[in-house]
Amino acid sequence: GAMAPREVGQIGIDSAEGLDYVHDHGVVHRDINPSNIMMFDYASDTDRVRAELTDFRIAMVMEGPTTADDDSGPSGTAAYVSPEQARGEPLGPPSDIYPPGLVLVECLTGIVAYPGAPLQSALARLMHGPALPTGLDPQWTRLLEAMTATDPSARPTASETALVLREIIAEGKGRRRATESSIPENEPARMAAVHRYDILDSPPDGAFDRTTALAARLFSVPIAMVSVVDHDRIWFKSHYGLEIDQLDRDAGLCASAILHEGPWIIQNAAVDVRALSNPLVADEFGLRSYPGIPLRTRDGFNLGTLYVLDREPRILDTQDVKALEDLAAIVMNDLELRLGSRHALQTAATRGPPAAPQSVVPAEWPCRYADRRVTGVKPPSDSTPASDATAPVGAGSAHVAAVRSTDAAPGPTVARPSGFAVMAARVKAVLAWWQQTRPARANARFGAAGGGVLTGGISGGVRYSNCPNACHGPSR
Repeated sequence: GAMAPREVGQIGIDSAEGLDYVHDHGVVHRDINPSNIMMFDYASDTDRVRAELTDFRIAMVMEGPTTADDDSGPSGTAAYVSPEQARGEPLGPPSDIYPPGLVLVECLTGIVAYPGAPLQSALARLMHGPALPTGLDPQWTRLLEAMTATDPSARPTASETALVLREIIAEGKGRRRATESSIPENEPARMAAVHRYDILDSPPDGAFDRTTALAARLFSVPIAMVSVVDHDRIWFKSHYGLEIDQLDRDAGLCASAILHEGPWIIQNAAVDVRALSNPLVADEFGLRSYPGIPLRTRDGFNLGTLYVLDREPRILDTQDVKALEDLAAIVMNDLELRLGSRHALQTAATRGPPAAPQSVVPAEWPCRYADRRVTGVKPPSDSTPASDATAPVGAGSAHVAAVRSTDAAPGPTVARPSGFAVMAARVKAVLAWWQQTRPARANARFGAAGGGVLTGGISGGVRYSNCPNACHGPSR
């Protein structure tokens, strides 16, 4: 008898995933029928029983042209072979999609789609498609029609079939808002990233509008958009060629694109089962082409997509995809720069005004920065008169003379320089003081003790007269 659609969908998912695996390894099964789909109840999986493909006795490796004929005649079970198998034409992975479609129809109706003798059954499938049950959900109808199409090129791949079946099971009806199949496992963290960029419901922005306008011109399409996928809606930051602010989070386009790291390319949505159920495809809008690139953050979350739309099928080459990826990178770079600027402003507001640089000149050296000059070192009152800045240093003094800060004429007050400039000024002042006071310090140390007088220049050789020690010679 007929089975529940959910159970049928689970069988279809398991079978399609098995076919996807064998097709990736270059194998064509050639004989998928109900007896070759076995149900297993694994002890480690208590959720449900699993369907597995079996009986690969007549399977063939796709190393060259593969036909339906072998030494014993046509291969496969007559009631389930594809039209090209019935005609003896070359086979490929699409030939393995047609039989599971008939198996799913039989599970839903409880009736074999093409009964009778082999010849009668083969002719029937060449003349008309299988009879689908009335009242079947539109998504089921579109998928089964695509899987059992007479033209092999119109059939979905095994991976696409599994994806659509997952969406059908998750939603339970033809149209839906966001459901489990279009929600990534890291959805809470992804939504935190969306809110971190503070882009949802923000006003129109010329930078993003220029990017979408450029994309539309580059690809010669009427519509280009920047989307952000919210919990239950798809909001458009920029929409060139279409006056719309948001849509429901329906699967097939943006909601499905964010589930993948790479490009999401729909070349002809009318025959692509991934997008058949999307309202933009199924309704009067008539969308046919959707090349989209996820807007991926630095920490690996997809915020939305940059994509272009057309009402005609389009085939994109590798260079077209790279150009679209570059435009998506420009959008993300703009978002990252804005996020960084906002964080910098918030950090500056939290820290407050910068602290004044600490002085590196000892406190006994009175430096005046209001007039931008270091005025010198104040001599001690017991050795040098305060009113005479040029008085010789006494024999017992360890200090040096300099101009008193109170005698310096005040200069104009300007803005205080940065820390490096202040440090450089202080070092230059200290070096100048060292050079100016070097003779006085030398006389104080050697002249008074030895009864001699310092002669000669600072940079040349110097000699002390009347030196009591014969070892005293030229000195610098």
